[in-house]
Amino acid sequence: MALTETTFDANASGSKGAPALHTYETADSWATIEGAGYFTGLYTVLKDGDMIFIHSTNTAAGGQRTYQVRRETTTKVIQISQNGSPVYITSHITDVSTAGQIWIASPIEGRVTKVVSVLQGAIATADATLTVKDKDGNSMGTITIANSSSAAGDVDTLTPSAENFVEENDGIEIETDGGSTNTIEVKLIVEITPTIQ
Repeated sequence: MALTETTFDANASGSKGAPALHTYETADSWATIEGAGYFTGLYTVLKDGDMIFIHSTNTAAGGQRTYQVRRETTTKVIQISQNGSPVYITSHITDVSTAGQIWIASPIEGRVTKVVSVLQGAIATADATLTVKDKDGNSMGTITIANSSSAAGDVDTLTPSAENFVEENDGIEIETDGGSTNTIEVKLIVEITPTIQ
C-alpha cells in the first residue's frame, strides 16, 4: 500500500519553534511504513525532528509506534527512525554443536530488531541453526550458521519482523539445534529498539 494523506493529522503544529507532533493511522505493515521514502509525499509539511505517532491496524502486525523525522535536503526524501536509542545485550552459547538453549532478559520495552551471531571456530558435518523465540515460545526467526568453510569470526544475522515485541524483563530464548559437530562457542548480540506495542 502507500501513504494515505487523509488519515495524517498534524496535531501540534510546531509554530512556536518546537518540533511538531503528528498522528497517522494506516492498515499498512511496519515494513511498508519503515520503507525508504514512505512519507516523502509530505516533504513540505514535515520538518527535521518532528515526531509521528503511528497507529497501524494491520491484522498481521499492528499496534502503535513513534518515529522521528529526518529530511534529506538533497534528494527531497523523508526518512523516519524509531524514537530512542537501541539497547544491546551480549551473551553466548558455550557449544553451538550441542542442542540446547540460553535465556536472556530484556531491560526495556521494545522490539528485537536484530540478532547477530559470531562463531568462535570452525564447525563441521552440518549447519547449526539458531532459533530466537519470545517468552511464550513464538519464533522470531532463525540464523543458519553454515559449516562449509566456517571459521572463527564468521558473522550471521537475523532481522526479526514478527513475534519480536518484548516488555521490560521479558525473557528471550535463543536455541541451537546442535546440527553441527566440534565444540565451538558462538557469541551473540541482541539489539532491542525502544517502542510501544
